[in-house]
Amino acid sequence: MTQPTERNVDAQGFDVDLMRTLGNGRVLDWDGARQRITVGVEASPDFCHTGDAPGGGVGQGGFVTAGIDNAMALAVGRASDGAYLPASLEVKVSFFRPTHPGAVRAEAWVVRMGRSVAFTEGRLLDAEGETLAPASSTIKLVPRAG
Repeated sequence: MTQPTERNVDAQGFDVDLMRTLGNGRVLDWDGARQRITVGVEASPDFCHTGDAPGGGVGQGGFVTAGIDNAMALAVGRASDGAYLPASLEVKVSFFRPTHPGAVRAEAWVVRMGRSVAFTEGRLLDAEGETLAPASSTIKLVPRAG
């Protein structure tokens, strides 16, 4: 049986190691008034397939989805001042353009937050600011213990 390890968390209690695993994710901006977050992500060739495609490969859909889902969860966490652990109930992603290796960013915002569920939207953008994949999510608000 695997022994639990101590988690590396930020001030709101979110897993920093998870963000690092998901392409060295880091929060670039948080606008509390608009409940909007921007997260920088590195689309590594390790997360790409079709390496001979123009642009050096295509980011795997699960990587794209995870990057946006992570940003939407972080937006809920920040908007609630860390009072809730966000648990994705549903995520919808549309893939407009391929994600190629390199720097991308995920933007996400809270559309509505109730007592037990939040609704969010987000998108993954390339370095030029073009939308690669828009998304929406329904998130269960799980109160933190203690």
